Amino acid sequence: MLDHQNDSGYAPIHVCCQQKLSAFARVLIDRRCDLEARTSNGSTPIMMACGTGHLELVEMLLAAGASVNAL
Repeated sequence: MLDHQNDSGYAPIHVCCQQKLSAFARVLIDRRCDLEARTSNGSTPIMMACGTGHLELVEMLLAAGASVNAL
């Protein structure tokens, strides 16, 4: 369930980043969700966090090991 992706490839971490839900994202990250998961259009969680301008989420993902190259 942690990394389950819907038909569009969205995993819970994608939704957290898209909706700026940093507290929920922290829980997923602490449980070692897939930080490199890609949606069907190729978006990664860090791409979504950057797209919303949510610096706290971007920093959280980078600190947890998300790839800068995924941008």
